[in-house]
Amino acid sequence: MLLTVVTPGPCAGGGSRVEGDFTAHQLSPSSWNRYEECPRKYWLSRQRLPRKASMPAAMGTAVHNSVEDLCNLDLSDKDDSEIGWLPPTSKAVLDRHWALERDIFLATPRHPRWKDEMITKAHDGLVGALNILFSKSNMGKVGLSEVTVAQWKQVQSIVLSNEGTLVSECGRLMGRLDLLVADLDENGDSKGWIVADLKTGNPPKQKLNEKVSRQLRFYRDLLKEINPDHPPVYAEGWYS
Repeated sequence: MLLTVVTPGPCAGGGSRVEGDFTAHQLSPSSWNRYEECPRKYWLSRQRLPRKASMPAAMGTAVHNSVEDLCNLDLSDKDDSEIGWLPPTSKAVLDRHWALERDIFLATPRHPRWKDEMITKAHDGLVGALNILFSKSNMGKVGLSEVTVAQWKQVQSIVLSNEGTLVSECGRLMGRLDLLVADLDENGDSKGWIVADLKTGNPPKQKLNEKVSRQLRFYRDLLKEINPDHPPVYAEGWYS
């Protein structure tokens, strides 16, 4: 099945370009949500004004980037039966991204206090995301220290794309999805795709809020437009 993930051009990420007598902006889920919330807020976001750093955003980025690195991990030098390797590896990966996000955060002119103590919450978020991946790989409930190299390779095999950028044919719509994974049946065969958006925090008690729902539907529909021969596609918010 064809999977197309496009590398964005210079105007990706909410940029703009001049076409004729007007400026054409790209629309992403975040900019769409911003416009729905307040058109003036959307307009201000296009003025390249200095932004204030956010501790929750920094933590979320550290977790997302850690999941990406673990999904891309080269395990060719390890024995398939090895256990006990995932906890120290995931900690080292998270610590590295935590330090990177801290440097970016503190280098931002407008920032609140950096909260080192939130790394515990980031670790819990990373473990939660890995547990969801275990479940989607039909591994069931398993402790990180019990995961073999072979089992993690199984997880990697269902990840079709992580942190991939989607761009519409017209170039006006773009989105950066966290994960695209194969939706497995009880026999381990793929029956479709799952567009997953990682969320650090408590899951909603009843249904997704409108912003998250809009974001997921945007990714799902854009992916289906780019890949007309797609299998069934579902969108899920993964809270960890």
